[in-house]
Amino acid sequence: MGVLISVVTAVYNDEQFIRQSVESILNQTYKDIEYIVVDDGSTDNTLHILNEIAAKDNRLIVITQKNQGAAAARNKAIQTATGRYIAIQDSDDISAPERLEKQLAQILKSSQNLISCSGYNVINTKGEVITTSNKTYKDINKNILDGSTAALHPTMMIPRESIIEAGGYDAFYAKTEDYDLILRLIEKGAVIEKLNEVLYGYRIRDTSESSMNNGAYIKRVYENHKARINNRPEDFSEVINDYVKDEHYVIKRQVREVFYSENYSKFLKLYFQNFSKLPANNFFLFFLYAIAPSPLKKLFRAMAIRFGVSE
Repeated sequence: MGVLISVVTAVYNDEQFIRQSVESILNQTYKDIEYIVVDDGSTDNTLHILNEIAAKDNRLIVITQKNQGAAAARNKAIQTATGRYIAIQDSDDISAPERLEKQLAQILKSSQNLISCSGYNVINTKGEVITTSNKTYKDINKNILDGSTAALHPTMMIPRESIIEAGGYDAFYAKTEDYDLILRLIEKGAVIEKLNEVLYGYRIRDTSESSMNNGAYIKRVYENHKARINNRPEDFSEVINDYVKDEHYVIKRQVREVFYSENYSKFLKLYFQNFSKLPANNFFLFFLYAIAPSPLKKLFRAMAIRFGVSE
């Protein structure tokens, strides 16, 4: 038997996509896996689908809990996991068949505390590719600390002990617990490297867990980590202080978390009309996002992905 990989997924009311997502993991070319899915109190047909699949493949471990949120569900999955590495998979996304095999090979070649991530396709509810993100970076850690989506959380494979040492996911941050964990992993010396291959399908939809409707969440993550850096500068390299910038982090993170929309062209017209009026800290973008109703929030994401803000 080879190195055991534990794949973890938190799911809540995702009957439309959960089967496709789970099967994309169970059909991996790398077979030494356990797949732990925590159902966070679903009220639709999600649990029935999971149990049906688990009855045919004992690598799938289904755990149920009362609704506590994604952070608690992922933590429970990690506590149950026995693999050396944890691969993240969101419940509505899909992984390419060779994803785990290639990420494990990348990690095993390195002597560092390495986290592997990959390029990804942004797909819609029909599975159609909207755009592809496969940009490479000389230093992903720097880009992440500057507020970039240089590494997409659900594409990651992380040493299990590193997650445990970092304290797992923090439910305090609700919708941004993934980014908070990544920052803490970097603080503890993890090095993130990206495979120059598209190995993941990241689904965009209105109800996706990835949506960000409240800037307060992301700003709390930033402020928390900035405080730790300022209070314990001896624990961090100069690079972190150089690259964590509030105006970059909040604005770029907000912009890229909004969805594609058929009204994309209308927003572009508004954006470019006001671009020359933007102050240095891009406050106009932040203000637009803060006051915009849900349909307009979708437009920000279109702009972010198509114009490289997400990079």
